[in-house]
Amino acid sequence: MARQNRTLLEEAVRELEHVVTSPVVPGDVGPWTDSVRSQLAKTLVMLESNDRASGDAYAAIVESSPGLSNRVKVLRADYDRIFAELTDIRDRLASLGERAADTTDSDEPIQDLEEARDALLRGITGLRGFEASLRTWLLEAVQRENGVGD
Repeated sequence: MARQNRTLLEEAVRELEHVVTSPVVPGDVGPWTDSVRSQLAKTLVMLESNDRASGDAYAAIVESSPGLSNRVKVLRADYDRIFAELTDIRDRLASLGERAADTTDSDEPIQDLEEARDALLRGITGLRGFEASLRTWLLEAVQRENGVGD
């Protein structure tokens, strides 16, 4: 189940990245924002689902290697931070979409869009780093439990 959740999350993140990096011109800010918000919402749902499924992974890391409990705390804090950042961006995009509808001839929404795009790309990078860290520490715990390594 956890592997399936990770696969679905990876697909959602790839699709989010695709939508976020699509070109947008003045007048198209509203539709772009709607598309990004929709995919971001799907990604957040998958992220929550993946986090619930990862609870077993966290427990396995601590159970097999209690010395890694601090790493699990860092992972949990990273997850909370990334989720909060992506949720904040989702909320900012709602405001951006509303303002874009009112200012179709202004470059202001485009400037705000670029800031949101940059924040989303940082969030996607952070999310990928988080997932890589989780896999790394889970593997480390298994190797420690089996006496592999140092």
